[in-house]
Amino acid sequence: MLALAYFEAYHTDPSVPQSYLRKAGECFNRVLELGVTKSYLYSNLYTIYYELQEYDLAEQTLDAYAAQYPKDYEPYAFRAMLYITLENRKEQSARDYSAAVEAYETAGQLLRSALWVPMPTRWPSSNTKIWSACCKLAARWLTMNTVSAPGSAASALRKAASVA
Repeated sequence: MLALAYFEAYHTDPSVPQSYLRKAGECFNRVLELGVTKSYLYSNLYTIYYELQEYDLAEQTLDAYAAQYPKDYEPYAFRAMLYITLENRKEQSARDYSAAVEAYETAGQLLRSALWVPMPTRWPSSNTKIWSACCKLAARWLTMNTVSAPGSAASALRKAASVA
């Protein structure tokens, strides 16, 4: 994809002009206009506008991202970063980070709800081995990636694997 080529070239090669970032933005916008919906398109487009300091376009991109992916935490995490940047441009006495805090809290809630799934105490015997293997793999992944969730998701998965 041409958009990604421009985007990656700008971020990996210091000799590439800033016009590559603008071209990447144009291409990402075109892909979205054609009806392709992938979350990375929105996050890359947001990053481009943020880096170009086109904050209104960055926020519009986050609005579209959140509308397309209402359960994704990233638009809210990015929005918090954007709000912090905008507040930091103000005189210190005029700064108000409450919108940034609210966006981060929303991101955290969405992330926790995506990670936490209540575990049943007993599974049908036909699914026991499959469920146990899945729980062990998920617990290993959570432990390796240091993801924390309410009630320790990794330990809940280990427990579910032993019960299954």
